[in-house]
Amino acid sequence: QVGARKKKALDRPGVCVMARGRSRSDSRSRSRGRGKGGRGDDQEHIQQMVDERQAARRDRDFDKADRMREELKELGVRIDDTQLTWNAPGGLRGVVNNPGGKGPIEKRDGDWICRSCGKLVFATKDVCFSCGAPRDSGGSR
Repeated sequence: QVGARKKKALDRPGVCVMARGRSRSDSRSRSRGRGKGGRGDDQEHIQQMVDERQAARRDRDFDKADRMREELKELGVRIDDTQLTWNAPGGLRGVVNNPGGKGPIEKRDGDWICRSCGKLVFATKDVCFSCGAPRDSGGSR
C-alpha cells in the first residue's frame, strides 16, 4: 500500500514525496511556499495580532493580551511595550498602534535607565523588570 501511495503522489504534478511519506505540502513551516508576497502577508498578519493585543490591553482584558503575547512569542515576535515597537524573524518590524494612548512612557524624576539592556525602569524598582540587573550596578538615575 505504501508503494501505491507513493506512486499516486508521484503521478500528481507539483508534489514531491519526502522521507516518511511527507510531501512538501505537508511541511511544518507555513510561512514558506506561499508564493509571491509571503513576507508582506506575514507582516500584515503579525501587525493585526499586535494591534489586537494592544486593543485588549487598552480594554484591560489582560488574559487575552497575555495569550496573544504568547502566540506572538511562539512566532518569534518580540514586542517592546516601552518603545511601542515589535520585531520578528527575517527583519520584519513594526509599530504598536496605540490610538488614544499617551505614546511611549516618559521618564519621570527618579526613573532610571538600565545599563544592561537600556530599558526605562520606574523609580520604585530596585532591579530592572526586563533583565533583572540591579539599580546600583545596572542602572543610572
